[in-house]
Amino acid sequence: MGYTHYFFNIGDADPERWARIFPQLIRDTTLLINNCGVEICGPRGQGPPIVNEETIQINGPEGRGSHETFTLYDWGGDKFCKTARKPYDVVVTAVLLRAHMLFGEGTDIRSDGNWDEWIEGRQLVERLFPGEEVTCPWAGKGGEDINGDDGIEASYEYKEPEN
Repeated sequence: MGYTHYFFNIGDADPERWARIFPQLIRDTTLLINNCGVEICGPRGQGPPIVNEETIQINGPEGRGSHETFTLYDWGGDKFCKTARKPYDVVVTAVLLRAHMLFGEGTDIRSDGNWDEWIEGRQLVERLFPGEEVTCPWAGKGGEDINGDDGIEASYEYKEPEN
């Protein structure tokens, strides 16, 4: 399995709203990458990160620093990304937090890690967006509580919606 972040309904639940929010997320992602303090690359850990009007694709540097490429599109995303807790995880968690902050409760973001393991991503977001509240995206949704002190790791099993 591995250390994985899951993101559902990002862009799917309200595509028009996502289309309005995505350009801001692009700007915020660029800011996060430029201020994270770790090397961020593009898909498969090669080349520069891809951050444009259609997609966000980031990974760590090829080799020991990379794992799965985190991808969000202007229409949504790949639904999960295994980072294996590698250094680029700080940007993945920060981007997911910004998506949650911008889009709100319409997102369904979960993690194999607990809220405490998102501390570096949380601190990066708090530093770059002072005065904005950073909350646990899965708090109250069957995962662990917002403080991360209940010892439960949040996990999520994806099930196709019933028609």
